[in-house]
Amino acid sequence: MALSFNQNLCYVLGYSARQFDPRYTSNPIQIPDYTSDDIEYMQTILSKLLLIDAELEQNRKDSMAIDVGGVKVDFNRNILITKAEGTRLLKELEQISGVTLKFDKYLGRSPQGLSVTPLVVRNYA
Repeated sequence: MALSFNQNLCYVLGYSARQFDPRYTSNPIQIPDYTSDDIEYMQTILSKLLLIDAELEQNRKDSMAIDVGGVKVDFNRNILITKAEGTRLLKELEQISGVTLKFDKYLGRSPQGLSVTPLVVRNYA
């Protein structure tokens, strides 16, 4: 089943389907009407977030190697930089969409600081 733009936007910003569906809640998330330019720009951000997710997955796999061709690789730094860019894009999406960011998956918590099992990156060098 393909997600609508609004559903995808809400999922990326940390909401479940029940939180924006009036069939399940008496106070659903209100999603503004967007111009086609707004939607196009937000879809660009959503595409960049998909690329960041793929890069993080690849970095996780690659991080098993400490040394590549005699060069020491610092995957922890790369992962942290990539996650920071993901957080920046989520905040930009929040600002443009007018929908509050509920959960930042790159920080592993809500923007308000409620902790949710963060990913811990340790440097064993």
